[in-house]
Amino acid sequence: MRVKSDRIDEFLSRIRTEVYPGLRKEKGFRRVYLLRDAINGNQFVSMTLWNSKADADAYESTGHYSENTDMVKDLLEEDPTASQLEVEYHTVGRALTPPPAVKKARTTKRRPRRK
Repeated sequence: MRVKSDRIDEFLSRIRTEVYPGLRKEKGFRRVYLLRDAINGNQFVSMTLWNSKADADAYESTGHYSENTDMVKDLLEEDPTASQLEVEYHTVGRALTPPPAVKKARTTKRRPRRK
């Protein structure tokens, strides 16, 4: 999606508050990513992941996809394009090790030893 340069903040707000919350209610919806082009800051890709192709197709055939694109269409330079992709390979990297905990200095007073 190519967003009008002076409407990017409004686009992001609508996506976060109006479009994406409804996706959570869709059958088979797994995850959503909004990717922004690092060079052309007004270009975005919205990527949704579904349990199955049937779930993604149902989302489109119910008209919910059209309703969602209509919510931001006035902020775009042109109509968005849609593609369906299938995952051929997926892996997850090793989890990052959390940073070591900062040890706090002991503030308790020690009692003197009795002789």
